[in-house]
Amino acid sequence: MPCSDLTSQIRKTHHAATGRAGFWLGMAIPGIVAGLIKGLSDLGHVADRAVAQPETQATLPYWRSLLQLFGAELLLPLFGCLCFLPLFIWSKSRINTVLIFDLDRRVRSTPVMAADRSQTALDVNQMLELPAFLLFLHAYCFCLSMFSWPAPISSTAWPAVYLVLAFLVLVNPLPILHVHTRYWFLSRLVRRRRRSRI
Repeated sequence: MPCSDLTSQIRKTHHAATGRAGFWLGMAIPGIVAGLIKGLSDLGHVADRAVAQPETQATLPYWRSLLQLFGAELLLPLFGCLCFLPLFIWSKSRINTVLIFDLDRRVRSTPVMAADRSQTALDVNQMLELPAFLLFLHAYCFCLSMFSWPAPISSTAWPAVYLVLAFLVLVNPLPILHVHTRYWFLSRLVRRRRRSRI
């Protein structure tokens, strides 16, 4: 069998991408659970409000604001993860999601891509990796904020730390987490932003 046939067969399977996404999602669960247990003593409602543990109330008098901030920051990675489900179903039903969502299928040769001339388009299984990684970052920023650890960093700084880390992941020039697709996404975002101003 020629090498090109082996390479095409390897690229058709996405076990590694699915495994990485599952790893990030699995690692996010303990952070979310630990943060919620530390932050909330009762998940029920007392006068329609959640109640924090007494020690959390003493160390974090602004814990409700932190929960609202982290809840708002959770929307992007959570929706990114949830968008995977319909895309996966549509791809199994052979619906052309590339045409519907105007995804980029071209092979580019920019200075960033000089080493490997790969496509910018992702397979459906690869689309879950970045939101899963962002969910992992969010979970542990939330957990560290609730535990007020490490001591020199204020608990109110962790939402900003998450936003900075998420931005750095998006503009990271290293060839991890599908750099070509992230740059294509950012260029589309900037282009649409310019159109909305006009």
